[in-house]
Amino acid sequence: MHMALRRGWTVLTVDWTGPQSSFADLESSGRLILDAISAAIDFEPAGLSSETPVALWGYSGGALATLFAAELQPSYAPNLKIVCAAAGGGGVDVASTPDMFESRTALSGIPFGACIAAARSFRDPTRRVAHRNRTAIRDGSIRHDRRRTGPELPIPQNEFDPDRTHGLGCTGVRPALEAQRCGQHGPAAAMLLYHAIHDQATEIDDVDRLVAFYKASGVRVVYRRYRFGEHMIVMLRAIRPVLKYLSDQVDQSETAQES
Repeated sequence: MHMALRRGWTVLTVDWTGPQSSFADLESSGRLILDAISAAIDFEPAGLSSETPVALWGYSGGALATLFAAELQPSYAPNLKIVCAAAGGGGVDVASTPDMFESRTALSGIPFGACIAAARSFRDPTRRVAHRNRTAIRDGSIRHDRRRTGPELPIPQNEFDPDRTHGLGCTGVRPALEAQRCGQHGPAAAMLLYHAIHDQATEIDDVDRLVAFYKASGVRVVYRRYRFGEHMIVMLRAIRPVLKYLSDQVDQSETAQES
């Protein structure tokens, strides 16, 4: 952020997970980002206008929100002048790497949290599952610990898939997540996607397919596959190249506008 501010940019950080921390609800995330940009432009003391070029940037979960916002922008906020977006380490959705359940690292909680977010955000697909959970508690087939104060996942134990995808294989959860995965629409903005080949959080094959879809949709895409480094290392390695890309795209947009 400091490096962007030194360039004279106005920097806006968005609570894209919303009031319930539903980072799996990408449609809401995309709308929150675009609404926040619109609010910043309408904030008169900031000195911005509808002609101000906008660049998006997100990494990991923030990359998913950034990608979905870029895809949503032409239909949801066509008045915004989003000229470019950069997204790294995000994949296409939080359900694409179920092996994280078994990773025994800090990342193993991500897909489980995605299931919780799906249960919160997509109430219709998961209502039947929640009903079965309550029934199972009553008949004693699963236990309910009343001492727990955190959010509970409405998925009974016997709903888990035998292929070890856990809650992602439960009725309603995976369809709810996949309904809002990235790669449904081609963004109007120029795109930079970057990813570690050996990223332990998300599969690079998903990103390869997403880039191919964007290119087939006529999107101007720059794609960087980092051979050395993993999720966290690439996040740091890419800061300066990403800032340069965003700066170049914004400069080109302003030059074209002046001519």
